[in-house]
Amino acid sequence: MYELAKAVDRVRAAVEAARSLKFPFTLTARCENFLLGIEDLKDTIKRLQAYQEAGADVLYAPCITSREHIKAVVGAVDQPVNFLMGTQPERYSLAELSEMGVRRVSVGSALSTVALGAILRGAREMKDQGTFNYTKESPGSARSASCSRRAGGHQVKLPLRTAGGAGDNTNDTFSCLAANVSQPAGNLRAGGGGRVPTL
Repeated sequence: MYELAKAVDRVRAAVEAARSLKFPFTLTARCENFLLGIEDLKDTIKRLQAYQEAGADVLYAPCITSREHIKAVVGAVDQPVNFLMGTQPERYSLAELSEMGVRRVSVGSALSTVALGAILRGAREMKDQGTFNYTKESPGSARSASCSRRAGGHQVKLPLRTAGGAGDNTNDTFSCLAANVSQPAGNLRAGGGGRVPTL
């Protein structure tokens, strides 16, 4: 981590660049003490106060997690404080964070790790049980369940509701590939009859 004077100079330069833009730009300055395992609240607050003086719009100290630390940071600065609501054990609600004075919340990689968890659960189910029930968790599973398979073929038609309402668009349906595991992938056909390459 940069020593304080250099860190402040970098924030000040970033602020100058942000203010020169022709559109509104919110500049967030972060102190990474806790992220790096340096649990020094006093230095964290000192740095955030310096970044505020340098012109930062939002202040951020990733990986502070306790109520005491959050309230201490919020109470020590005037600018809005961002809080990282990631995968830590504490699961604060927006209402709780607001009560503590937090003005902005980010989730970091939390959504992508949740998605990865779903992938791993699906892979584990296929490997261990040979089933595909994990697909029921898919946001599109309800729509997929209403597909009507064309007799003897491998084409599925799904009704689409367009922005203008159902029925007012000639492209009211789209084709999707319905895989038949008894047939080589290279023999499956989709939509207009184009050959699907074997992978």
